[in-house]
Amino acid sequence: MADLFSKAASWLAGQRRKALARQVRYVSGSRSADVLAVVGQTQIERQSSEGLSSISDSRDYIINREDLLLADVTGTLVAHEPTAGDSIRETINGKVHIYRVLAMPGVPVAQDRETSKVSFRIHTKFEGIAS
Repeated sequence: MADLFSKAASWLAGQRRKALARQVRYVSGSRSADVLAVVGQTQIERQSSEGLSSISDSRDYIINREDLLLADVTGTLVAHEPTAGDSIRETINGKVHIYRVLAMPGVPVAQDRETSKVSFRIHTKFEGIAS
C-alpha cells in the first residue's frame, strides 16, 4: 500500500509541475541551478507571552527533490537540502525578485510536501529586486 501512495505522490507532483510551475533560479553560495517551482504561501499565527497575536507570511516554493541539484566542487550534480540563507530568484514583470530562504517561527526552512518526500515546500521572504 505504501508503494501505491508513493507512486500517487510522484504522479501528482509531476502533474503539479506540468500545470503550475514556473522557472526560478535557486542559489546557494556560489552555486545555482534553474529549477521548476510552484509558488505558494504559508501563514503562521503566533501568540506572544503578552497574549498578542501576530501573523507571519511566507512566499513558498514547491520544488521536486529530484530537480534541486547543485554542482559540488568537482562539478558533479548532487542533491541539495534547502538551507537558511539560500535564495530563490524569480523574474516577475521583467524584474528579478530575490527571496531569501528562512525558517518561519516554529517551522523548518523546508518541509516535505508528501510523506514519500517527493518535493520540498521551501519558505522564503522577499529581500529585494536585483539591480
